[in-house]
Amino acid sequence: MKELTKDNGIFRVTTAGGALLARNVVIATGDQNQQVRPPGSADLPITIHQVDSLAYRSAADLENGAVLVVGSGRSGGQIAEDLALAGRVVFHQSQRPLGAALSRRQHT
Repeated sequence: MKELTKDNGIFRVTTAGGALLARNVVIATGDQNQQVRPPGSADLPITIHQVDSLAYRSAADLENGAVLVVGSGRSGGQIAEDLALAGRVVFHQSQRPLGAALSRRQHT
């Protein structure tokens, strides 16, 4: 993820592969019970609702619409799967091939 902005309730996520639009973004990075946010996340506007993997409970807690999940570890994968099973459109951003494979598998 290179950049994350929000305009009129829609997130624009710029990645090396292009841009994505979503209503929700879940940041699922870190090691077990330690939250780690990507560089620059603290500089995002307060209008961008960020949910760490420790705070995520269910798809019902997020605004309606598509969701971007950042992180490919166990938490990121479980959150992406939970959101997909709840009928959400899920974009799963990862720098690891496993995360990309997981994301493709969930949408087939």
